[in-house]
Amino acid sequence: MRLKIIVMCGFLICRFYGAQNMLFKSMRINKKSVYIYFMKSRVNLTIDENTLNNVKVYAEKNHKSISELVEDYFNELTKPIKRQTFVDVVKELGKNDIDPKADLKELYYYDPKHGG
Repeated sequence: MRLKIIVMCGFLICRFYGAQNMLFKSMRINKKSVYIYFMKSRVNLTIDENTLNNVKVYAEKNHKSISELVEDYFNELTKPIKRQTFVDVVKELGKNDIDPKADLKELYYYDPKHGG
């Protein structure tokens, strides 16, 4: 989700991109910043006690709550797959070692991979 904030004629205009039906709880505006608090939902999880203890230790070491860990995991799990563009594929090919003056048709037909 992206938030675009525009100030026009002293009025604050907020536009949300990529968040259909996203409700926010409150908005606090200072002179230099805007704080938006989004509504969260509760989820009950049933997991093994040993796993929960390990997660608590991990969360404490990383200065995160278990809720943040679960939310980060779900965001990673549901994020769209980046498709490769034609430019990305061409960049992966790398440089070729073909002489610029060579006859490409002749090279193709005499190449062992193509029956030559």
